[in-house]
Amino acid sequence: MAGQKYLLLFILIFFSCSRKQSENIQVSSNTNMGKPTIEIIGINLSEDASRLSSNNDELLVLIYEEENTSIFSPPLFMTYAILDAEKRQAKMEIDHSLVGKNIVFTLIEVDTEKDIVDITSLVTQNVSVLLKAHKNQDRIKEIEILGDDDLLGIKKISKQKLTANHSFTIRGVHKIDRFEYRVNIFVK
Repeated sequence: MAGQKYLLLFILIFFSCSRKQSENIQVSSNTNMGKPTIEIIGINLSEDASRLSSNNDELLVLIYEEENTSIFSPPLFMTYAILDAEKRQAKMEIDHSLVGKNIVFTLIEVDTEKDIVDITSLVTQNVSVLLKAHKNQDRIKEIEILGDDDLLGIKKISKQKLTANHSFTIRGVHKIDRFEYRVNIFVK
């Protein structure tokens, strides 16, 4: 059991090393040029209603392979992006290995000073619980797991939908602030 924890920690640290690179995401409205990509467009940012807010959204995107068990492996894809009034779009390449898999797409707004590795670990340990809590609009359970970091959306996407380009919207209200993001997954 201790060996599995160290392996998980190593994998999460490995993925977090790529975080610095993804903070400087190039923004482009061009269509996909052969590499699978995810594009997130902030239609209504979650941090723009209050004068006390940061006026930017620090977003953590985690993609897991959907498991037939309640225990999930570390994410297949992880990135961090910052959207604000000037930059409302982020586009990032994903690995071809995601195409044709059943996945769980997770979008978290990072509001704390917690390390991305720690947040990722919490989410990984609780993907099944977060899926259920989000479906049932159980905000108390989400807060119990994530604290002040906000689960904006968590969505299962079937492998059939990932054989072609796929788009969906994540929207809601957190405290007094409405948010809306358009997610485009380009596989072709």
